[in-house]
Amino acid sequence: MKKLKPSQWESLRKRLAPGELKLDETTLAAHSGDKWFATGLPDAVALPRTAEAVSTILRFAKRHGIPVTPRAGGVGYVGGCVPVHGGIALSVARMRHIREIHEDDFVAVVQPGVITGQLQEKVEARGLYYPPDPASRAECCIGGNIATNAGGPRSLKYGVTSDYVLGLQVVLPDGAIVRVGGRTHKNKTGFDFPRFFTGTEGLLAVITEATLKLLPLPPYRAALSIGLPSTRAALRVIRAIFKTGLLPSALEVADQFTLRAAQKRTGSKRFVGCKGHVIVELDG
Repeated sequence: MKKLKPSQWESLRKRLAPGELKLDETTLAAHSGDKWFATGLPDAVALPRTAEAVSTILRFAKRHGIPVTPRAGGVGYVGGCVPVHGGIALSVARMRHIREIHEDDFVAVVQPGVITGQLQEKVEARGLYYPPDPASRAECCIGGNIATNAGGPRSLKYGVTSDYVLGLQVVLPDGAIVRVGGRTHKNKTGFDFPRFFTGTEGLLAVITEATLKLLPLPPYRAALSIGLPSTRAALRVIRAIFKTGLLPSALEVADQFTLRAAQKRTGSKRFVGCKGHVIVELDG
């Protein structure tokens, strides 16, 4: 990648709001990777607050042939937001507004930097439910969930993120701001563009707003944690659960290796001697 002159970066800075373009070493290093071990130093960090600012950044990048690496919470473990070719690390961390929670339509409209767990707390306070539950939901962002089509233990019953994306506002690589989808739970008209963009990891566009499907909050939830003598025994338990005709809201299986790693990490003495483990959650 060709290196830009300071004057060229300054021309971009002038088109953005104060603080939306950073070139200092501390900020560059903070946006060089995620929770994985690999890193790549960007040449600049963009921190836009609006779709229009994202558009300005992408048009600048296209004009100068600069790679752009979108990032949300930066808490993944696969290096998905590592700017391996330098260029601009485009963070949506400042786009954290919950624009709407509509109890009659059962939808939420949010910016991509909204923390998943915080959205869930907000909607549950109104008797609504956003089921996708990635393990990092206390710190990951909706934009990253959509970009990776994140799931979690509850995907067994409720599906993954793509099952809850009704509409999107995205910015294409040429800077065009586009809206796709809608806000109705049943929409069978035309191409399913929200699902098309979901899971593409920033390759096709930068997500700047999402309209998400909500469900009624289940009034009851119960969980059961079972230690077992083997992984095979854990699988037998799972088969027995399904044969009852019940569909758990969440189901997790751990083998001996995973149990030992968890015990070493947490210091817990629970399930010592077990070689299989099942967590079952039911709701309704």
